[in-house]
Amino acid sequence: WTCCHASRLSCHLLTCRAACLRGVQVLCLLPGQPLGPVRHAKTQSEAHIAGELVEAPRYHEDWLALAELGGCEEFTLAFVAANDGQGGYRHVYVHSKVCVVDAEWMTSGSANIVDLSFDKDHTELNVQVFGRTVCS
Repeated sequence: WTCCHASRLSCHLLTCRAACLRGVQVLCLLPGQPLGPVRHAKTQSEAHIAGELVEAPRYHEDWLALAELGGCEEFTLAFVAANDGQGGYRHVYVHSKVCVVDAEWMTSGSANIVDLSFDKDHTELNVQVFGRTVCS
């Protein structure tokens, strides 16, 4: 499986989708309310799909890959929420990102899997762990 034509994020998402289609369970824990630039990128991508933008915006392919992954039964995308004391919930922003794949591999840390976290001037860090005893 290779995705050298895709962005780093699309590559990860497409790899997770391929794993889900093989029956592997994938869980991603992300912030429930994304930061403004992320929301803007999603809005731009939706405008391109609707024909309102001629040129595909940055991260458009990533949004498409996430939508494909979202259609997989074995995929869970979750966020942290807290009881708001009024019978509802409020989003809790957690900077750390967690991904667990089939209780065999996990990553946790502050790094996003978009290219911005891998630029020379960012100080993001993740840890990877392999093994069912730690990851389940």
